[in-house]
Amino acid sequence: MKAICARLRLTTLGLTVLLVGCNPALYRQPAEDFHAGSTALRDVYFGEWDLSNRAFIERADLEDQVALWQAPVQIPAPEVARISERMSERRQSDVHENLRPLREQAFATLEAYARTLVNLASDVPTDAVTSELTGLASDIRRVVDQAAELKQIGDVAAKAKRFTGPLEQYVAVVNSVIEIVSSVLRERAIVETIGASNEAVLELLSVLKSEAQAARDNALHQIGESRGQLEAFAQAPTFARASNELRADVAKRTAVLSALEAQVREHDVEAAFDAARVAQGALVQKALLRDPGDWAARVRQFREQVEATRAAVDGTRNDL
Repeated sequence: MKAICARLRLTTLGLTVLLVGCNPALYRQPAEDFHAGSTALRDVYFGEWDLSNRAFIERADLEDQVALWQAPVQIPAPEVARISERMSERRQSDVHENLRPLREQAFATLEAYARTLVNLASDVPTDAVTSELTGLASDIRRVVDQAAELKQIGDVAAKAKRFTGPLEQYVAVVNSVIEIVSSVLRERAIVETIGASNEAVLELLSVLKSEAQAARDNALHQIGESRGQLEAFAQAPTFARASNELRADVAKRTAVLSALEAQVREHDVEAAFDAARVAQGALVQKALLRDPGDWAARVRQFREQVEATRAAVDGTRNDL
């Protein structure tokens, strides 16, 4: 059996794969690290979008507040109530609602990929693995079909298309993996799964990385705008007549926004997503090469990198 395993060559999506060794358990810890890293990457991604949304709310609220502070006469109670209602509506809306299912499914796909490797490297029955994969394919199709029904336009439509392409591609990957898992040895199934998934995994990571960068940059823009509004108000003639209480509030909020801006600039989301690509590359190298180097360490480093980034993002969210 060892001689057979050492000579076994597979071809997956144009990759010539040499299966070295017959110990699927070698993949278990790296696969678990990749899964944990993918879960933490989800938190980083949606954490940045949450920050972006909170920063937008803060900026829009400040526009209303500064207008009230600068009003030459007392604002009637009904107008104040309308402003309060507008602030409430901001907190109940999700400006990216149409794209959220696709974003969630992208991460569910990445995590399912890693979980398949974990299951194949463990003693999970193959029928349970194929059942989960069948459910994944069904979920992807449903989310992609629902996105098509929304008839999105403009920038939202372009972003949706970037998700649907690799997600649809992964449905075909899942179907091929189901056949592999059902009919071949676990170690070959692991290698084939890594090779077959590679293109779609890398494309999803690329799309998600660019979006995470956009979310962080928008948060920075909104925070900067908020700070600018406060600084402009502090220079306005009406500020000279402001109460000490209002002066103190403006000074404190300006300082808080400056600190938040500095924190968000330190969110290295690029490094987190780049580490994910390196980890996937390490898995591919393990499947392809006789001497893949310290591939397991590179996967572990991905997990450590993204968990550190998640801690930084969570800390900033607690402050905003």
